[in-house]
Amino acid sequence: MANALATALAVLDEIAQDLRDELNKIETAGDGSEAEDTPVPPKSGPLPKAWLQQRVLAEAFHHATNRNLHLSAAQYEQVLRKFTQAQLTEAVAVRVAIEAALNLSRGVFEEFPVHLTDLELLLAATEQQLGEEAVGQTLRDQAAQKQSQLHQHREFEDMYQAGSLHIGTALRVSKRYAIVQLAAGHTAILSARHLESGKRQVNLENVIQPGDSVRVEVVHAAAQENRIEVRSNELLEQVVAAHKQ
Repeated sequence: MANALATALAVLDEIAQDLRDELNKIETAGDGSEAEDTPVPPKSGPLPKAWLQQRVLAEAFHHATNRNLHLSAAQYEQVLRKFTQAQLTEAVAVRVAIEAALNLSRGVFEEFPVHLTDLELLLAATEQQLGEEAVGQTLRDQAAQKQSQLHQHREFEDMYQAGSLHIGTALRVSKRYAIVQLAAGHTAILSARHLESGKRQVNLENVIQPGDSVRVEVVHAAAQENRIEVRSNELLEQVVAAHKQ
């Protein structure tokens, strides 16, 4: 289900790209100015009265790490809430918690050689009240999970290198896109635009049907998005032959 959902989202990205391409064709000349999006924090429940200030967190982080903190609005709210719930709202207490987590993370790195994000480090620091062991365990759990994900991503990228060939079965077919189930269990996107050139338009429903087996070539694969884009030389040959006729 996760693979199918990721592929469905990737199809939406493909549709969005097609829309952008069409808009670029018909776009009239303008001033080119665009309003800058301002991040809006997500809606949540009532905030605690003794709410940790964002400025205090940023200064404490800079003091502990000697670099600036960069979080999204949603991440800031998540971290500030966690610190406040842990009753870490004073500048000194926040800095001590961050420094303790940072020191522990160095030991964790020797066991799991992956880099934790600022968000992961700060969330672990909020458990300072539970003791050093709790903070260390949280950091180890985060590092172990990240290491496992990186290993899976490397396997994914090795399996689906650009140009590699795979056998798949068409699951769903529309005019512009087809979802192909690959032998290894992942699903891929076969886009009509990879079969088109010049003004030639391709309707995939005319060249492939659900249940058909097809040999495909990987065009692009993104492990983090679980996204695989493929093309098919066999279908391309059919399209070219039909176009000549």
